[in-house]
Amino acid sequence: MSVITKSGSDAYHGTIFEFLRNDSLNANDYFLKEAGQRRPALKQNQFGFTLGGPIQEHKLLFFASYQGTRQVNGIAAGQPRVACTASLYEPALSNDRSAQTLGQLFGGMRGALGGVAVKPDGSNINPVALALLNFKQPDGSFLIANPQKVDPAQPFARSGFSAFTQPCGFSEDQGFASGDYAISQRSRLTAHLLLADDGQSVTFPGGPLVTTGNIPGFVSDGNSQFAVLSLAHSYVVSNSLLNDAKFGWVRTSTTMAAEAPF
Repeated sequence: MSVITKSGSDAYHGTIFEFLRNDSLNANDYFLKEAGQRRPALKQNQFGFTLGGPIQEHKLLFFASYQGTRQVNGIAAGQPRVACTASLYEPALSNDRSAQTLGQLFGGMRGALGGVAVKPDGSNINPVALALLNFKQPDGSFLIANPQKVDPAQPFARSGFSAFTQPCGFSEDQGFASGDYAISQRSRLTAHLLLADDGQSVTFPGGPLVTTGNIPGFVSDGNSQFAVLSLAHSYVVSNSLLNDAKFGWVRTSTTMAAEAPF
């Protein structure tokens, strides 16, 4: 990949920009609409400026830019970084999560890898599994939610369908600066510096049509910092010989934290 960055000129030039997306300008997600859920939240602002010009005319030129991104996103990945939508297939669970009711629902069935069959009265259901099925989030909803839509014609394990969306936050500040110094007609020095700092809060990491895991309640926060520095010196030795020396330095720092509700 070859990237050419903009440089300053002998006249001052600049721009100011703003890019907007919000709930009123977007259609609903396919899987959310399929489950009868409303349009998810999306509020995105990308704003900034560019400025370039001379510090010393014909000798020392500069160019600088800044871009800020602020986003609350409940739609999908790529807006710009995170996904806060997920789909889940599951059996037709209800609010009654007692061992007896679960025994009636799962009685005679074994795990995907075999094991002991569930008794019709539910007396041999693992107490950890029973606790997880009955675990509730702070708002009173089940962590393993009841299906939003039930289709008895589907196989037992896929008869219930749910689509989830919760707003996730993303913010980034990105700055760029470059300078060009004409030492002489034969010698030129160029420097570029890019700095970026971004953070995201993911209510539950996932993507479209996730069949296991990735349900609301598992928060994942992250922060990343990027620095890119490049220096270049060009020197015309003769009409047929050019020396181009370059130095580059890149640093990336990322932290991630995952939280479970239990």
